[in-house]
Amino acid sequence: MRWQQQIAAIVLILAAACGENEAGADVRIESPEDGASVDAPLTVEVSSSVPLGRPDSGSHFMKVFVDGFEGPTVDGETFELTDLAPGDHKITVTVFEPDGERALAQDDIGVTVTGGATGEQPTVPPSPGGAASPAPQRTPPPAMTPGS
Repeated sequence: MRWQQQIAAIVLILAAACGENEAGADVRIESPEDGASVDAPLTVEVSSSVPLGRPDSGSHFMKVFVDGFEGPTVDGETFELTDLAPGDHKITVTVFEPDGERALAQDDIGVTVTGGATGEQPTVPPSPGGAASPAPQRTPPPAMTPGS
């Protein structure tokens, strides 16, 4: 019986390491690839196992973080980052519950911007029909813990 408990614990640890949680939420940055050299503005494509929307829509929503700066909420699986200065950057996407209480899934990549922008602070333009983005704030992405 003890070995069954150990196997169950290993399965839970592996599920947490894969970005999944008990709600089955998962998010992956599909493009660009981790370690890619890119120009700015940069188009980012993600895939999410849950439908995404705006926080006020009652849907799960996604926030973008660049180099520790919290960007705006994006309501789709494709968005553009503008004003990325040349150099190395870490891009993190985090999917939240509809009420914003819990981060459900997260993925990040590192990219090297080789040109194309002057680079004050990274920003995300508004979605079609969406409101303008708030000014980014330096806020680390929420920590993902097993069972959260």
